[in-house]
Amino acid sequence: MLPGARCSITNGDGILPGGGERLIEEELEGGITSDSRCDTPFQLYIPCISCVSEKFVPNVSLNLPSGPLIESLTSQTGWSCDQRDDRKSVVCSPCHRGSSSNAADASCKECPAGGYYQDGIGASNCKLCDNGSFVNYTGGISLRECRVCPGGTDLGRHAGYRACFCKEDNTRTHRFEGCKPCLHEGVNCSRDYQYLQSGYYWNWSYPGVNLTEYHKFVLNLQTENSSYSIESVGYQYEMPVVLSCSRSASCKNNNSHTYEGIAGWCDVGYRGWLCSKCQKGYYSVLNVCNECPRLWVVVLQLVIVLSLIVGTFVAIIRQHSRVDDQKSHRSMVATFSARIKIMLGFYQVVGELAESFHEVSWGSALVYLGEIISFLEFHILKLLVRPSCLHEALDIDPILEFEISLLAPVGTILLSLVIYLVCRLYLKQWKRHNYKVLSERLGRTKSWLYTYILLFFFVTYPPTCAAVFELYPSACETFTVVQGSNQTITLLRSDFDIDCENLRAYQVGAFVATGLYVAAFPVFLFYLLWKYCKKDSIPHPLTDSCLEKPSDVTDGDEEDATQQIDSGQTDHHQGAPPPLNNDRPGTPGDDSDDDHMEATLQQIDSSQTDHHHDIPVWLDFLCENYKEQFWYWEIVELVRKVVQTMMITLFGWGDSLVKLFTIGASIVFPILNVKLSPITSRFEQKLQVFSLTVILANILVAAIPLSDESYVQVVSSVLITLDMSLFVVMAGEALVTLYGMIRRAYYTRRWNNPYMGIN
Repeated sequence: MLPGARCSITNGDGILPGGGERLIEEELEGGITSDSRCDTPFQLYIPCISCVSEKFVPNVSLNLPSGPLIESLTSQTGWSCDQRDDRKSVVCSPCHRGSSSNAADASCKECPAGGYYQDGIGASNCKLCDNGSFVNYTGGISLRECRVCPGGTDLGRHAGYRACFCKEDNTRTHRFEGCKPCLHEGVNCSRDYQYLQSGYYWNWSYPGVNLTEYHKFVLNLQTENSSYSIESVGYQYEMPVVLSCSRSASCKNNNSHTYEGIAGWCDVGYRGWLCSKCQKGYYSVLNVCNECPRLWVVVLQLVIVLSLIVGTFVAIIRQHSRVDDQKSHRSMVATFSARIKIMLGFYQVVGELAESFHEVSWGSALVYLGEIISFLEFHILKLLVRPSCLHEALDIDPILEFEISLLAPVGTILLSLVIYLVCRLYLKQWKRHNYKVLSERLGRTKSWLYTYILLFFFVTYPPTCAAVFELYPSACETFTVVQGSNQTITLLRSDFDIDCENLRAYQVGAFVATGLYVAAFPVFLFYLLWKYCKKDSIPHPLTDSCLEKPSDVTDGDEEDATQQIDSGQTDHHQGAPPPLNNDRPGTPGDDSDDDHMEATLQQIDSSQTDHHHDIPVWLDFLCENYKEQFWYWEIVELVRKVVQTMMITLFGWGDSLVKLFTIGASIVFPILNVKLSPITSRFEQKLQVFSLTVILANILVAAIPLSDESYVQVVSSVLITLDMSLFVVMAGEALVTLYGMIRRAYYTRRWNNPYMGIN
């Protein structure tokens, strides 16, 4: 018999009367055997001693005819009755210590582990432990068994069905063990277990974590009654690492505290690592997933976009391929090309920056502005992202983008070569032109093709550099996936679906492409500009080496000059006699001075014409809008567009050095443009400085997180408005210019027509 057991001493007629049971229990607490004959300290002859445990209760056997008595016992709480096998009698007994029974229970149940015990028999409810104490097993029989709850728990509350509730910002992985501080950012521990906050992500697919077991543990911990499962009171595995989503709105995590949502939820339309990819039926615009429109809308948009691209290319190429030596003023196409370069340089940088923005909210109507920015970025591969709505296989990932970016220049050169050979064969075999005509036409064809190749390389250079840099080893990001372990994965920052362990060959190709294209193209372009715009230039007080108008002439002055020329031509057309030599102001009869002046002007015109012949028409658009001493400035602009996005592509925004370098570079370029003023046109110079200032604002918003979430929408609206303002200004100026041209043409036509009067 164990110490503390109770012995019932019977003499055949029942329990020994007179308190003998209590006395014997006190005297024999050290132990007593169950011999049929025992000597007691009272020198009594005891026929039988039955030793029982502390939870012993007597049984009451009743015959079935005693129906009213049975009903009375079973209707009362604290009793448990069982029918015998012979179905003629019922055995009832009061609930033992450490258990209870109420009207809802058919039998006695032990008090659950937690803040409950029962030290009496026949009890209908378990007693409560004091606040801050609990019993870590079922069936507590004494208040002395309630011990203090472990560390990290709230000792001011009743324990309930656990080892006390956790303190605020504490969590547990076992129902009856202590709580630990909730140190990981992005998790909420207000319910004693960890679940994701909005804007964060974790992944349960790696060894060392077990989502199924954590599901069971959470579901069991949410059970706030005695029906919880004793088999799922703890979670024995590690927890996954909590990661911040690049775009917090994508990681919705609705109802993440529930059993169904414990793994975390991406917002509608998003999927994958950090909820960064679009689901099937959605397409991405600046990292925002939008539902695919209807099929006919997708096809129509693709046709319009491709038509605009091809039309712009053809218009610029055809106009730059025309040489008109009689015009000394700047052509409209030259003006248009210069401003397109400014807009292109702006949106190519802003488009790359916008994809890395964490704080900008592209919500509601702002998504449509994002689509416009994506279009103005003029990244052809991104303009064609919507074909993914036609078929999932048409989605372009960074690997395919890299392959296309390298093959496209080679394909462009080969296609141009084939076109030239076909034209040459056609002109030589079918048209049978003589050598002079054949050489002239082939020369125009080569000029057209050179312009096409150079323009294609110039436009696609920044996105091609980005496609190359995206596959660098430094463009991969390493994530620790399991807490308390060294288990990591390395994913491509531009597409988290791609494991960098499989990119060794592509990374070697990226290094080779850097030398053969990224570095070689600006050097080759610099050589061409140096050869044609500097080395062979003929400086003259009245001309610029790479310009068609003096640096001090503004757009307004140019327009006035053009109007004067047109007016002079109109007067001559109306019949006004041309000025004669003897009508010029000066000394009468001084023909030698007049001849000398005329010869000088002819020499100037001849030198200017010869100079423009030295600059190939396919190269003219690169230096036409810059002052003579800044013939190389387009190379500076190419480098600027790459530098402002290169560090972000390679290392992301997480590196403080990247932020410092990018912000510093974005400050230097506006200062240089203001200080040097390399652009001839004052309007274009101001437009360029404005674009660089807006780029700086974009970079500051991306690099410096907003502390107050209420400002995000306001800052987003202001920033996107600034981004669109450049396009609005250029479009407005173009419309005003077009209106002026139409108006001048209309009045000129009325003036030149003798049958039309002027109202």
